[in-house]
Amino acid sequence: MNEEFKSAGIFSRIIAKTIDLIITIVLTQFIPSGGFYIGILYILVSDSLFDQRSIGKKFIGLKVRSRKQNYNLHVRDSIFRNLTIAVAIFCKKLPLFGWIFFLLIIFVELIIMLGNRRHMRIGDELANTEVIESD
Repeated sequence: MNEEFKSAGIFSRIIAKTIDLIITIVLTQFIPSGGFYIGILYILVSDSLFDQRSIGKKFIGLKVRSRKQNYNLHVRDSIFRNLTIAVAIFCKKLPLFGWIFFLLIIFVELIIMLGNRRHMRIGDELANTEVIESD
């Protein structure tokens, strides 16, 4: 990791993602016909918006950066890094066991973050990104 970047803490990352998940819930509730899919689309591309920040990250003061040659995050990178969260949200729609799959995926992501010194999720590893503190 480059010394000029400080990795974001777990608590601030959880708060930022919670804000983004609340946005998806609001979209689902206020746009009944397609809000669920718009919410999943938001989660997938959110980290390529607002100067590599989702709304939650922007509010908390975090930013996603690529660990490859320090280039700006592309939509493709955002999709890869948020794919596990989007799958978890989609699992909630499954009858009977959907909530169990949702919680299991979120739990695994949290355990991986706790076990990584830079607090990286599966999605960070897939997209070769990390969340850092920003101005």
